[in-house]
Amino acid sequence: MNTATASRPAKAAAKQTGKGASSSQPIPEGTTDVSTLASAPPPIQTINEDKERKVEQLGPARLQTAEFVRNVHVADAAPGTQPQDLEVPSYWAHVGEKLKARDRVEVWTDDNAWMAECVVLAASKTEAIVKVLGAWDLNGHQVAHDRTDSALTAYRVEFRGHFERWGVIRKADNALVHSQEATEGAAYAWLKERLKAGV
Repeated sequence: MNTATASRPAKAAAKQTGKGASSSQPIPEGTTDVSTLASAPPPIQTINEDKERKVEQLGPARLQTAEFVRNVHVADAAPGTQPQDLEVPSYWAHVGEKLKARDRVEVWTDDNAWMAECVVLAASKTEAIVKVLGAWDLNGHQVAHDRTDSALTAYRVEFRGHFERWGVIRKADNALVHSQEATEGAAYAWLKERLKAGV
């Protein structure tokens, strides 16, 4: 066998996996934090590929604007809901008739603790089959850090509904000291500034 000829495929493969190979990884839709790109899923691999398979080129009738094919919804999840709950078909029982296959749903919790992006695979009047494409903790890291401050033990921070949002409660008399912060982390930040000022 000609060793020069045999080495050509190896060289070609090395060239493809070298500089610039990472650019082939798909960027998750809706992701803006570049630090998350390191965990992006690898390209879809072909399973049991038929070498005789012919690929039909995409025709004009198969390319349409997204608005023509599917809807984009925004849902407000009740406090206590977790991202995994979204993949339970019965979770969507009251809104299934508003959904259809290929729809996208952006889910936010009332307290802005996390948000998720989902795609609808199938829907009926009583349920929907939904796949969570991604979920993001919006303030968990900040809150976990703030709670380590012992000066905060005389207070508690809680979500108080759409109007009052996140509020600060003094434990001694259960009095509402402050409210209408957009996130739990923001409420803790306000409390720390208050304590620092000696109020």
